[in-house]
Amino acid sequence: MSVALELLQMQLAQKRHDEISHRDILSLRVQERITHMTLHFAKYCGLLADARTLPDLEKMKATIVDAFIILLASANCLNKRVTDLMPLPSEMNASSLANTAALLARDSGWTVPIAYDRAVIEMVKITGRMAKACESMDHLEAFDYRGVLESELGKMARTLLVFSFFLSLDLRDRVRLRWSRIEEKDIFSASGEGNRPPTDGAPQTDSSKRLLETPSER
Repeated sequence: MSVALELLQMQLAQKRHDEISHRDILSLRVQERITHMTLHFAKYCGLLADARTLPDLEKMKATIVDAFIILLASANCLNKRVTDLMPLPSEMNASSLANTAALLARDSGWTVPIAYDRAVIEMVKITGRMAKACESMDHLEAFDYRGVLESELGKMARTLLVFSFFLSLDLRDRVRLRWSRIEEKDIFSASGEGNRPPTDGAPQTDSSKRLLETPSER
């Protein structure tokens, strides 16, 4: 499966997840939703800085998973495919999300442990520019906030993938697990009417899982 299809399937699964667990955010205007997402990124920058100081690799991994989920939700908010925000050169020959992360990490020239610091700093700068775009929307300034948001989300996607590689993090599986854990808290998801996510070790039959299956896995 191509990385473009893999990411699109994750965006579709994110849409389904948000319809179950984040109906309050989906009810907001687009401007309010993308500002909410920017606040999430700001929170994750703080969490990553704390985790790096400790250091706490598990906290870093959990935060990158949450940040990638917000990236998917942000792309959906702007009605853009992640691969349109983050075009990959054809010569990269990326075959999967994990492979893309490895290739982007190689091209970054970063090495552990400096890579952790570089990635956090990059996320802070990206989030700051997104915050400026959101502020400009509130003031109706003559500012290309749509273009800036799309550009910065593309940079965020690259940074999160590189970060995930250096953390040896399987984003696809960890994101899927995180969705399920969040959905367990929803009263309708737990009602037994088809939306309940599986528990660990049980057959995975929820729609997020089905959306992420390759044809050979079905």
